[in-house]
Amino acid sequence: MRTTRLLACSLLLLAGSAWADIWMADENAIHKLDATATQVELSLVSTRPKTLAVDPRDGAIWILTEKRIARRSRVGEVQFDIDLKTLGLESADLLAVDPGDGSAWIGDGKGLGKGDGKHFLRLDAGGRAVGALPSPGEPRALSIALDGSIWILGK
Repeated sequence: MRTTRLLACSLLLLAGSAWADIWMADENAIHKLDATATQVELSLVSTRPKTLAVDPRDGAIWILTEKRIARRSRVGEVQFDIDLKTLGLESADLLAVDPGDGSAWIGDGKGLGKGDGKHFLRLDAGGRAVGALPSPGEPRALSIALDGSIWILGK
């Protein structure tokens, strides 16, 4: 019997709304569940998603796989889908969305980017690289606070 591995689940509660979007992923797809009916509302094909993050401004989902970063609208429309190599990255494991402007930071602890150590790369909501940050130590988790400050958990 084949077991489906749950990779990530992201919950978005929209202000002033009586419903929530719940996104989860397995090895082959990303699924949006209707929290009020507990049914799959939308399934999107995605090869081995590693991390999901939701833009709280519009409900769009950021999808990080071993080799790609993508953003889909809350109804599944592709906004962009980029090979990490075009951003100068071999791979990435960490993803966090800035709730203020919808940009995302991606990175890992394996020496991303310019060849001079570990980095986090900032992408705007259109998928353009707009900044980079050297990573202290070996990062294990990444989060963006409501005030835009970046929190990095290391070993």
